[in-house]
Amino acid sequence: MILHKCGLPYFASETEKLIKHLKTSHKVKLGPQKLKKCIIVFKDAVLDTITGRVEEFSPDRFCNAKLPYNIGISQLEDIPCPDIPGDLCPTFTEFLDSFTGGKDDLKKFIRAYFNHLLRSDNLSQRFLYMMGPTGTGKSVFSLVSEVLVGSINTCHTTLARMNQPLGFNLIQFKEDVNCC
Repeated sequence: MILHKCGLPYFASETEKLIKHLKTSHKVKLGPQKLKKCIIVFKDAVLDTITGRVEEFSPDRFCNAKLPYNIGISQLEDIPCPDIPGDLCPTFTEFLDSFTGGKDDLKKFIRAYFNHLLRSDNLSQRFLYMMGPTGTGKSVFSLVSEVLVGSINTCHTTLARMNQPLGFNLIQFKEDVNCC
């Protein structure tokens, strides 16, 4: 009956006409999403990384990932965001120095990778393949990235597993993919 109202006969032989009609009459114009790339979404709040302001979570603030942590916005309302120059965490700086062998360009890359993990854009998928001798910090690096984005957004796999049929299904919708 519905097909008849659309002006199409509802016989099984008319399936192609129906599909063509649906494809041409119900087009949705897709455009670029208005995405604010300088936010990090938590369970209970949104952090604007440019202004340092913490705001209440709203579905209007689109983001493809949400970190599984509470910021505690009620506790932060009256506390101004500190402006700390240089490195924020001496322990992380020490880890970076040992992990990169003190190479500044590699440190910048690692920081950029972590920054990219936390960004709210979905323009590219993140993939990092690490290789090296045992005891050089690959697992620690992997754990740090997992803590940053949450275990639900992380996938640990091997290249051999990804080469199997349906291997890429493991990494679908994951923010962080670690191959060892």
